[in-house]
Amino acid sequence: MKKLYSIIAIILVMVALSLYGCSSRTTVYQPVPTPSYPLPVVPTIPPAPTLISIAVTPSYPSNLTVGNTQQFYCTALYSNGSAADITSDVTWSSYNTNVADFVTSSGLVEGTSAGVVNITSAFLGFVSAPISLTVIPSPTTTTSSVTTYTGQKNRIFNSASTETLLGTYLQPGQTITVSWSADGSLTGYIFDSNEYNNWQQPYGHISVSYWRSESGSQYTYSFTVQNADNYYVVLYDGFPAGSNSIEDYSFTVTVH
Repeated sequence: MKKLYSIIAIILVMVALSLYGCSSRTTVYQPVPTPSYPLPVVPTIPPAPTLISIAVTPSYPSNLTVGNTQQFYCTALYSNGSAADITSDVTWSSYNTNVADFVTSSGLVEGTSAGVVNITSAFLGFVSAPISLTVIPSPTTTTSSVTTYTGQKNRIFNSASTETLLGTYLQPGQTITVSWSADGSLTGYIFDSNEYNNWQQPYGHISVSYWRSESGSQYTYSFTVQNADNYYVVLYDGFPAGSNSIEDYSFTVTVH
């Protein structure tokens, strides 16, 4: 019986030792390996650009003739240095619609009468710097043809007499063409308003300033206007009374 107990005791000891050995095992955790490929970079989203100003072009438009049109453009400038065409998005304004007015909402302006007007645009609370636009009159063509009386001596030209033609306000670039035919020599002058006033003074024809002068019984010449002003064409017979005065002549003055 004692032997049996001894065997059971040995078995229990072995079982206990076996259980103790299992419970004392240590678990080792391995680190997760780093991947060999690069991880994706999450982009940083920049703030949206803000509008800082608007500008109208052309900044210095050419003179606009009455009845003609001028196209203006508007550009938006943003905080990141970018720009965008907003011509069709802005509100266009003419400070004097009697001089020039917009005929479309996309920056097309038409000259209506001579003068100077400021042009602006507005967008999201911004207003562009004003652009000065000059509107000039339409070029006019005036043609006059006059033949004097015949057979009546000194009917038109006698002692130092004149014939004044034109007297029209002209713009730079317009051209005056004068032609005449007479039975004696005539002198043709082209005066601006100041020169014409001097001409009308006593003895003004003795020392007169002028833009152009030609002489002869038949002549045609042209002059291109340099400064805006009223211009006069004067035909002059400088002969003294009773000598070779002009009886018959014709003239034509054309402005274009």
